[in-house]
Amino acid sequence: MDAKNWRGIVAPDGKGELLLNSKPTDKSYAKQFVGRMMKIKEKIETLAGGNGIYFQALFVFSSARVEANWGKTGNVHCLREDQLWDYIVDKNFGTKLKPEQVQNVARAFAQLAHMEVDFTEKAKV
Repeated sequence: MDAKNWRGIVAPDGKGELLLNSKPTDKSYAKQFVGRMMKIKEKIETLAGGNGIYFQALFVFSSARVEANWGKTGNVHCLREDQLWDYIVDKNFGTKLKPEQVQNVARAFAQLAHMEVDFTEKAKV
């Protein structure tokens, strides 16, 4: 999940990227975000001792009107902040993780965070 404080109208560009107020953004936000997410997914699967864990890239916009329907922005879902609860709690995305799998993934994220030098140094402050 990546929160964006963009203002205006967020829409798809027809090529898997985003437009802000009908104009292309200054970089490939969706493509770069999916790339980062896939790298993290690989690490989490390795640390959690399993594969097949589904990850969904999600942009959450706190101040923008979102007109980017799912499937129109490549592999990134886009929604408004007020839609987040329903998206996480009420959507059926298929097989849910078992409690043990959730614990393994949570431990893997904690391990990954402590491997990051910046994270560890900032946590000490």
